[in-house]
This record gives sequence, C-alpha cells and structure tokens, in this order.
Amino acid sequence: MATAKRKDLKKGGKGLSASSKHRKVLRDNIQGITKPVILRIAHRGGAKSLSGLMYEETRGILKVFLEEILHDATIYKDYTKRKSYQVKDLDFALKVKNRYLVAAVDPNAKTTTSLQGCKLRKRVEKEPGKQRRRAKAGTNSLREIRYTQKNSDCLIIPQLAFERLIREIAQDYDTDSRFGKDFFLLTQLVAENYLVSLYKDATLAAIHANRIKIMPKDIQFARKLRGERV
Repeated sequence: MATAKRKDLKKGGKGLSASSKHRKVLRDNIQGITKPVILRIAHRGGAKSLSGLMYEETRGILKVFLEEILHDATIYKDYTKRKSYQVKDLDFALKVKNRYLVAAVDPNAKTTTSLQGCKLRKRVEKEPGKQRRRAKAGTNSLREIRYTQKNSDCLIIPQLAFERLIREIAQDYDTDSRFGKDFFLLTQLVAENYLVSLYKDATLAAIHANRIKIMPKDIQFARKLRGERV
C-alpha cells in the first residue's frame, strides 16, 4: 500500500494539491490601476479633468502597450535561450519601437528616476471651530498638477499591482515566466512615461478644441498622430 501511494505521488495523483501541480492563473489585474492612480498620471501630463470613459480607455491603452513590449521581449529571451526576463530584453523590445532606456539605465544621466513610489500630498486638516473656505473651480486640480509635476522623479502606480499585471500578461507568452532584477521597475518607468507623454498630447488636442476635460477621442487622436494602432 505504501509503495502504491508513493507511485501516485510521483505521477501527480491525489496526494499533490492543485497549487503545486499548476501555477495560479492571474486574471483581471488591470483593475489594480485604480482611478486615483490614472488621475495622478493625467495630472503629471497637465490634464485638468478627465471624462468618465477615460479611466477604462487608459487601462486598455496601458495593457496593449505592455503586451507589445512583452511580446518582443519574449522573442529575444527565447532566442538567447534564457528562462527569465532581463533588462536587456526590455531594452531590445523598446529599440524595436524606437524607444530607449537612457535615463533609467545610465546612472550618470541627469534625469534618472529614483524608481521609488510617490508620496501622496498631505492635505491640510480643518481647524476645529473654523469654517473652511471653498476654493474656486479648478484650483485644487491646478494644485495637484503642480505637485505631481514638481515630484516627477517617482513612480505613481503601486508596484505590487503593476507586478501582478506584468505576470498576468506574460502568462500568454510563457507559462513559466521568471523575471530578473529591476525588470518590473524599469518596465513601470517606461509605461508611466509613455502614458504621461500621451496625456500631454491629448491635453493639447483638447485645448485646441476649446475644452478642458480630456475625452477618449483626444487620446485616440494623439495616438493616430504618433502612428500607433488605435
């Protein structure tokens, strides 16, 4: 009886749990990019207010961008016969799209990002017995824009949420994917810079249309001008 149980364990029988036989399938981690995170990215790009449809639009754009990067990085990883994604795979995937990891990789670059999470702005607490004066429309948005642009040397998206999203997308290309040091942080840096620059162009498009609120058609127009797939 004991030998039969050992054979069943070796063959992956009832003795092994489901988690030990297969990796856990990650799904719907794009929802970890929350609305406040997207709004802070938009503020860094100079956007004052967003349409309600912009949050789902931004999630879709980010997922497509990461899928393209990981697809090219997987091709280079498999070509070099390695099991883990390295920074050079990311560098290769970006060079294919005419993007470069200059400030992130070069420690002597002037615009090197610290690769640390941003601290939220401290709100002034209301004094007891004193009525708080209501600010004019748009004043708080301008204050947030100035704060996020002044502290632009940090990462906005929570690192664990972004890591889960990368692992979910990588499952489509490699079921047993592993990641090297700083791959997640540098990929997050590239993705955030891409979204911020996209919001800058979308803000200019909205201003040209005599609007303050950014709408999905503004960001789609900016992507068309860049020659990206919409």
